[in-house]
Amino acid sequence: MKKTTTRQKVMDVACRQFFLKGYHGTSVRDIAGEAAVNVSLISYYFTNKQGLLETLIIDYYEDYIGLVEQQADAMDELDPIDRLCRLIE
Repeated sequence: MKKTTTRQKVMDVACRQFFLKGYHGTSVRDIAGEAAVNVSLISYYFTNKQGLLETLIIDYYEDYIGLVEQQADAMDELDPIDRLCRLIE
């Protein structure tokens, strides 16, 4: 089993907090408290709350785009239009 890093723990807590309370309803102190870390650690890793949100979005979309690329590669034998239609499906 892979050990969760402190950085990942903060990201997991932030994701949950943003989902439950929204971006504006969540403070860095809320995240730090639930993750049991110091607020300065969040500043160290992410600069601020916006940097944390940007990291979460990038992390999500990198995985998503990777899956789309993997599916596109698996349909390499199709012409580009058919491949696009299959990906959309």
